[in-house]
Amino acid sequence: NNHIQMMRRAGRVTPDEKTSWSIYDFTARKKLVAIREDVPHQGASMIKPFIAQAYFFRHQENRRRYP
Repeated sequence: NNHIQMMRRAGRVTPDEKTSWSIYDFTARKKLVAIREDVPHQGASMIKPFIAQAYFFRHQENRRRYP
């Protein structure tokens, strides 16, 4: 939460913007951060295809590192 507040003060996240965070370490296969992750947001749904595409490109390059 301190990091998010710092981002708000710096103007990177607007004061009225509601955020949710879910950070997963794919190498260690564990969730690192879960903040309001059960709250749906339109932005998250719009970003998922780009994250998936990046993963698939990396998977093609190195299937052992990106199973």
